[in-house]
Amino acid sequence: KLKLLVDAGLRRVEVGIQSAAGSTNELYRRKYFSADKLVQCAGLIRKHLPEDVVPAYDVILENPYEETPAVLQTLRAVLRMPRPFVLQLFSLTFFPGTELYRKALADGIISGGEDSYHKEDHHRGLSWLNMLFLMVNQGVPRPIIAALAWKPLVMLMESRPFRRLFSLANGPYW
Repeated sequence: KLKLLVDAGLRRVEVGIQSAAGSTNELYRRKYFSADKLVQCAGLIRKHLPEDVVPAYDVILENPYEETPAVLQTLRAVLRMPRPFVLQLFSLTFFPGTELYRKALADGIISGGEDSYHKEDHHRGLSWLNMLFLMVNQGVPRPIIAALAWKPLVMLMESRPFRRLFSLANGPYW
């Protein structure tokens, strides 16, 4: 089907990965498919697209319900995908009226009422994990990113003292 679309003039492909972790996709009420299946699909996309068409993959970061191992699962899947591609990185946004918004309100993750929406409630800025995803788009070699994604190092860099250091570097957007 993709070949037919390319033959018909397809010039852009954007895929909403969001997360490669089953638990996170369950939270998003998305049908889960394995990280292996994601990598396989990315391979098919790359195989059938012309070289000058670079697919974009959307990833949601800064989800307070997502544990570090789940984020690492997504990063490891992304590192296995064939290049070239672009990651479009988004902070999780709780939209009023949605089930996830109501859950975040009830859990005290966001404040306000059903009618209030503040982007600053959802944007937490630069972190070690976010930086690793940004490095993918900068063309940093995969083995370097994989080494920096070593779980003990990530757990250290995502700990409270290092988060405070990262907060010094944070601007309004990363």
